[in-house]
Amino acid sequence: MVAAMAAVLVLLAGCAGVRPLPAAIPAPTAVPTPAPTAAPTPDATAEPVPMAVSQLVPPSPIPSPTAVVRAPAPAPRPERRPTAAPTPASQPPVIIGRGSPPVQAQPARVVSDNWSGYVAQGGGFWQVSGSWTEPSVRCTAASAESVFWVGLGGYPGYPLYQAGSGAFCRNGVPIHALWYELLNPGNAAPLMALVQINPGDLISAAITLRSGAGGGQVHLVDETTGYTRDVAFTPAAGSLGSAEWIVEATSHGGTVSTLADFGTVSLAGCSANLGADGVAAWPATQLTELSLSDRSGGRAEPGAVRSSAGGGFSVSYLGA
Repeated sequence: MVAAMAAVLVLLAGCAGVRPLPAAIPAPTAVPTPAPTAAPTPDATAEPVPMAVSQLVPPSPIPSPTAVVRAPAPAPRPERRPTAAPTPASQPPVIIGRGSPPVQAQPARVVSDNWSGYVAQGGGFWQVSGSWTEPSVRCTAASAESVFWVGLGGYPGYPLYQAGSGAFCRNGVPIHALWYELLNPGNAAPLMALVQINPGDLISAAITLRSGAGGGQVHLVDETTGYTRDVAFTPAAGSLGSAEWIVEATSHGGTVSTLADFGTVSLAGCSANLGADGVAAWPATQLTELSLSDRSGGRAEPGAVRSSAGGGFSVSYLGA
């Protein structure tokens, strides 16, 4: 994941089984405020609208009053042309630290700054799916993150289409949510939060590609609460060269976040092209096993691929 995520995820109105976050506390005023009027009742049937994570702002503490000190006006400086900030897609989706040559009859093993799991390569991937139970997360830093997803493309470059769940720690508090991200070359949309979820919820995710406008589809389900969401999009192609099942320490502008401690997450039903290419049956020479070692010392490593439950594996947090 590469798009910027600067703030906390919150509950969107109308989502079943969702716990709203407290509203921001109003700042004190010098005069009495009038009695609040009754707020209109929200439409309980309204469909939640995705919001970019960068649009979700947590409540801010009220600052202590301070004396106003007027500093002398600074001397004028020569005007500088602003430099355009790089788009999220300017950074590679998976940051490779180092790799090792493939071992016969075993997947290639690669160390990455931000991904852990398995990548299948070979081309012709137009569908990917998987499921897992959302793990409890311990925040290893005030803004640590751990996300779990399936994806198409992105190894090693764009486009990359991802859908899944995860925990985003803000001020040391993990907030779990379903999300998706659609990254096209030169046109990277921000990560979109759908709904807040809980540890222990059974999550399933799938992405399907079809050429043409609206031909792509993200399919996300929280089977514990019954929440389902389908999102249509226009893919860059009708098939891509890789499919992924990944645990990620998200990156922001090329800087990898601290990996939150997720314990162990077990992914099941890891398949592509509607089950025709299960990860367990994929040739080892076309699989890449990714171990995560971030710049803050966080590590995560996948276990061996299982043949049961439609093909799957576990990823474990190994600490610093």
